[in-house]
Amino acid sequence: MIARSPEERLPAGRDPGTCGRAPTNGMWSRAAAAMGPITVVAVAVLLYLIAAEARIGYDTAYQLVWGRELLEGKLPQYNVQLAPTPHPLQVLVAGPLALLGQTADEAMRALSLLSLTLLAAALYRVGT
Repeated sequence: MIARSPEERLPAGRDPGTCGRAPTNGMWSRAAAAMGPITVVAVAVLLYLIAAEARIGYDTAYQLVWGRELLEGKLPQYNVQLAPTPHPLQVLVAGPLALLGQTADEAMRALSLLSLTLLAAALYRVGT
């Protein structure tokens, strides 16, 4: 079997830059591109409101404590009995959120839901 270039596999008249999709008007493509982030944030807010009574888990609470310790210039105390597995990226994100005090857990929950919707949008984008 002879391998063909991507241009040869496309139907006649299709631009290889559009990945086989029909070309779109510039104005509409800009509007569609702007709707992506708006939709992601709207879904994250909707999830936040639906799960208004939800609370962060044990692991995430420890990440906030360790983030606060980093802000204070101390090394996180990972050797505490029954401490969860540390996740360095989550500890780094939790550091600035720990400055919010009592609302840090709500900020972490909101950030987690936003991350979930971004992941869902990325998976949708890969699948289309």
